[in-house]
Amino acid sequence: MTQIRILTVAIPFMMLLAPVYSGLVSEGETIKVLMIGQVFPFETPVAGWLDADPAFEYVVVPVRKDTGGWADYPDKEARRYVRLYFPRDYQGLIGYDLLCYVDTYFGHLTGTQISYMYRGIRDEGLGALTTLGGGISWVTDFRESWVSSSVGSAFPTSYAQPPDGVKYVYDFRIDVRESGGIPAVFLPFLDLGIERHIGRQAAELRAREGAQIFATMETVGGETVPFAVAWEYGKGITWSVATDIQSDYNMWWTRWGSSSGYQYSMDLFLNMLLYSTKREIIQDVLRFHNVRDKFSLCRRSKSTVFSLLDFVERFGASREAIDREMDEVKAMEREARDLYLVQEIDAADEALDAVLDQLDAVSVRAIQLKNRALVWVYIVEWAAVTATLMVSGFVIWTIMVKRRLYRIGGTTRMA
Repeated sequence: MTQIRILTVAIPFMMLLAPVYSGLVSEGETIKVLMIGQVFPFETPVAGWLDADPAFEYVVVPVRKDTGGWADYPDKEARRYVRLYFPRDYQGLIGYDLLCYVDTYFGHLTGTQISYMYRGIRDEGLGALTTLGGGISWVTDFRESWVSSSVGSAFPTSYAQPPDGVKYVYDFRIDVRESGGIPAVFLPFLDLGIERHIGRQAAELRAREGAQIFATMETVGGETVPFAVAWEYGKGITWSVATDIQSDYNMWWTRWGSSSGYQYSMDLFLNMLLYSTKREIIQDVLRFHNVRDKFSLCRRSKSTVFSLLDFVERFGASREAIDREMDEVKAMEREARDLYLVQEIDAADEALDAVLDQLDAVSVRAIQLKNRALVWVYIVEWAAVTATLMVSGFVIWTIMVKRRLYRIGGTTRMA
């Protein structure tokens, strides 16, 4: 018993002496995000942004009943997704670090599930971010499901108008607040053209008392309204964003027609998530942007190689040698990931260059394997075509040239 009492006192003291961790996340951990709403990867770039940063992992719960053509996504299907992917209990929910609502319709979630999310933000310190400029801002059912929920009350804005009188800010630019009391989430992007980029559409919001406005917009009438707002709610930090974040629909973040979204929108969004989870905010945007792009390229290149290997395996080719090389690539990528998480960015960048070089070499060998596997297909096809040609030629020669099957007909009595 004496030893147990000594350890009980000693452990906190030892923790006080331990060095402060300077990375994005603690060793061996990731930032776990639960994405709820219109979150299929083909609908929003958020999933791709999270894939690009090794510090994040996520689960999607597609509950959005869209107004624009999800005829094949009825209520029954949405509720099935909730049953499959939403945490089973409160402990499962608070295993996440952040809740991300992308144009979310709450009608497919139960009262218990909504209560879990609200308590998780207020009592457990879960971070949260919501988009408020898409269908949720003008479709009455969507908006009421948000406004009337306890989760909606945990966010720092309210709509400026009722659903039947909703207004939008079109062709807007944002102004970043630079006062000393506002954390520098947006400030690193001032030199990267954040205030010059034009957005297409955003809802008019009002910031609640005690909220911090990080960026604003100006309406046609000259009124200043919030673009991005955050506050502390209970133990958590929540964000409201006045736009939607939908693929191919330029709500400042993404494309619209021939226009491109803000070049560093991914980095800004991830900075907001880091702030909401009370982690260190990225200041050297360009270095991190470059490394995130390389992680994305690695992921796409690996997917291409594995797809090619799956293809050639159907023709009986052995992929074991290349699989061993891909295991080496994965180990190299894990090393780059570990360096990134402790913010050894230059070392991670060099490690990723080595990974990409190795992937290029493996891709060449995979293509060579594909060519060897298909050579027999080409030979069989050539043989089949040649044999068909020879048989056809022989038949034509026999019938039309030699005429061996022809017989002279006899004369009839009439003749």
